[in-house]
Amino acid sequence: MWSVNYRIRELNGEFWLIMSREQILYLMTKYKWGLPVLSALLLILSIPPFSIGSLAIFGLIPIFVFTRLVSSTTEMVLGWSLFGLLYASFVTVSTFGGFYWIEEAVLFTFFVKSAATAAVVLTVLIYSLYILLIAKFIRNFPEKFTVPLLAIGFLGLVLVEQFFFWIYSGFHYGALFFAVGDISIFRNFILLGSPLLISLVVLLTNILLWLMFDMFLIKEYRKILVRTIAVLVAAFLVLLFAQYLAINKDIPRQMTSLRVAIIQDQQREELAFGTIDKGNFSFPVLEEYIEEAALSKPDFIIYPFTPWSGVISNEVDNSRFDREVITISYDIFSDWLKAQVPPETIFVTWYTSYESGNYYNRIGYWQNGELVNTYTKEKLFPFFDYVPSWALKLGIVSLPFDGTAGTDNQSFVYEDAQVGGLVCSEVGNDVATVNSATGSNIIFSLGSEIMFDNAIPGEYNALRARLSATKYNLPFVRANRYGPSVVFDRRGELLGRMNFGENGVLLVDIPIATK
Repeated sequence: MWSVNYRIRELNGEFWLIMSREQILYLMTKYKWGLPVLSALLLILSIPPFSIGSLAIFGLIPIFVFTRLVSSTTEMVLGWSLFGLLYASFVTVSTFGGFYWIEEAVLFTFFVKSAATAAVVLTVLIYSLYILLIAKFIRNFPEKFTVPLLAIGFLGLVLVEQFFFWIYSGFHYGALFFAVGDISIFRNFILLGSPLLISLVVLLTNILLWLMFDMFLIKEYRKILVRTIAVLVAAFLVLLFAQYLAINKDIPRQMTSLRVAIIQDQQREELAFGTIDKGNFSFPVLEEYIEEAALSKPDFIIYPFTPWSGVISNEVDNSRFDREVITISYDIFSDWLKAQVPPETIFVTWYTSYESGNYYNRIGYWQNGELVNTYTKEKLFPFFDYVPSWALKLGIVSLPFDGTAGTDNQSFVYEDAQVGGLVCSEVGNDVATVNSATGSNIIFSLGSEIMFDNAIPGEYNALRARLSATKYNLPFVRANRYGPSVVFDRRGELLGRMNFGENGVLLVDIPIATK
């Protein structure tokens, strides 16, 4: 392995009282195993629930320094494995720690918990392999090229992130581009294409700061360090200029606004749904929220959950269930809406409908008791919308029935607004999002994360919504019955938020560009 060749000076057995290069190096060398831990801690603090996004801008510097200090490939691999273990463990435990499902799906619950463990192991292996390849590569070059080659190698972390983004089907909560989502100068790089460009710029920033720190400590090879920094700064400026052009590419000529009221409530189990008695639907809790929301005369009242436990249909069929479920008819629900919602207000809710032997996951737009438009979920999520055939062969069952995907969705037209829809997990699906964004000037994304009793999955989907608002230049409403519910303008700036665990009505006036 290469040698760092730092010199440590002592005076009468004591180090200088003023922090010198030698003293800083001594402390870092003595406590070098704390550096991977520090990087993991900084990145953990940069994502929800802490959300100190600015920490990600320099969070990787400690492990970069560690890589420079250690004297063997084995130490490098162990340090990066420790970093990956701590970071991945937090992400998976915080996400899956609150997971629960129906009691009968014991094997499925075991499968999910096993998958969480596998994700941690996979993360450690990938980071170990990544740094091992870099160490093997650099060993073949003279020492003066060590730092520049390390800088290039650290940029390869974006490929590691791409791998995780791919293998987790886009649900990579620990990605760098999520950590800096509330910092517009970083978030806007998504306008150039993939969110991974945000991660690339975050990596560039970390590497530049690390190189400057390295120059402070090392006297040797400064010329090549300066050249390396100059090349990376030039790359950063090119990306920044491209971002500037993208931001100013599409400026709307005319604006209007929508008033949207989102209902958020924490009730679960039997209190989470309405009931049917003698052909009449009743849901007192929701009725009170609707009355409160209607006072502000909103254009839309959104209830991001199903008001009943079961399906809506004009035909009753429980043959595919292992227990009786409520099947409410369109007429019964229509009568209830006419009594509760002002006729000029659009009531938006999310439910399962049963038609001709198929179950559809839908958003319904209702006005004056009539269903005026629907959005049917297009990208079904395995195990939560349907059970894959390979899982059925293994006896892993999570649902009493499989959903059917929608294929012919159209934006809902309301005055100057054309509303695109997304159901639950589709907020993290690029194909579904671009389909809904096409021809729309605002997107409603409804979900609940009812299978989790913690905030992290909801926070993740709020982060996805913010990136989508920025990328597609559209206001984005992410309504979540349990929270957080968030509303972003077309630049991804926050217009309104109600946190996880809060009850009430979130009222937001949303500016939209007219078509």
